[in-house]
Amino acid sequence: MPLNFNKSLVLPWSNELSQKEPYEYPFLATYNNENKFLHYVAALHSIDEESETFKLIEQTIKKNSIDFIIVEGIPNSRGESPLSFIDWAKKQGENGKYQGFETAFTIKTSASLNISFIGGEPKEIYIYNELLNHEFKTEDYIFYTFTQQIFQAKEAKILDTLSIEKEFKDHIDSKVSLLDLDVNYSLSDFHEWFELNNLKEFSIGGLIPETCAPYVSGNLLTQRVSSAICILRDQYTISVIEEAFKENNNVMIVYGGSHWSTQKQSIENTLGIPEFKKL
Repeated sequence: MPLNFNKSLVLPWSNELSQKEPYEYPFLATYNNENKFLHYVAALHSIDEESETFKLIEQTIKKNSIDFIIVEGIPNSRGESPLSFIDWAKKQGENGKYQGFETAFTIKTSASLNISFIGGEPKEIYIYNELLNHEFKTEDYIFYTFTQQIFQAKEAKILDTLSIEKEFKDHIDSKVSLLDLDVNYSLSDFHEWFELNNLKEFSIGGLIPETCAPYVSGNLLTQRVSSAICILRDQYTISVIEEAFKENNNVMIVYGGSHWSTQKQSIENTLGIPEFKKL
C-alpha cells in the first residue's frame, strides 16, 4: 500500500522550532513503518570530508543497505542519477574538500556503490509561480533572490571582486530568461524596493543573516519571501520522499538540519516517531 504524506503539515521555520531539535546537527533520524525505512541525515553543511556530517553520511549509506538517496540542491526534474552531477561530484574531494558540500560527497559515494539518487528540489519556475499565487509580486522574488545572492557573496568574502552593478544586471538577465519575464528593472528600482519593504536603505554592511532569515511573520519582506520559499521547497521535498517509497523500501535523504525540523511533523504523521543517532 503506498505511503501518503500530508504536505500541509510542513511548518514554517522559527527559533522556537529549532529549540525542539533532539541534538545539534548533524544527526540521523531513522523511521520505520512496516519495513519502509527512511534514514534522514539532518546535516550541518560542510565541505570537509573529515566533518561529522560527511562521516555520518558515509556510515549511514554503508550500514543500512540503502536503495535510494534524495539530495539537497539538485533539481528533481533532472531525474535519477544524472551523469552530469556524477561527473561534477567525482571531480571533488582530492584535497579532502568538496565545494559542492555534502551533496557532492553523497553523490560521489552513492555512485561508487551503484546506489541511485535524485534531487529533492523543485524547478525555479514552480517556486516563482507559487509565490505569485501567494500574493507576492514579481519584483519581490527577483529582488529577494538578488539580496540573498549578495549576502552569500559577502559571507564567502568575494564581494571585493564583484561589481554590484554587473551582478545586478546579470541577475536580472538570468531571471528574465529563465522565467520568461517581460520586465526591466534598474538598480535604483531595487534600492527603492528594499527601503520601502525592509525599513531601511540597502547597504552591504547592513546585510546580516536575519535579512533573509525565513521568518513567516517577519518585519522584513525578504524574511517573509524567504519563509514562503522554504515552505514550498519543503512541501515539494516531502512529495519526493512520497514518490521514492513507491519503488523503494530503504530510502535515505541528506538535507540541512533545519529542513528536518520543518518537515518532521509531516514525516512523523506517516512514518511514526524516529530513532535518533549521532556519531
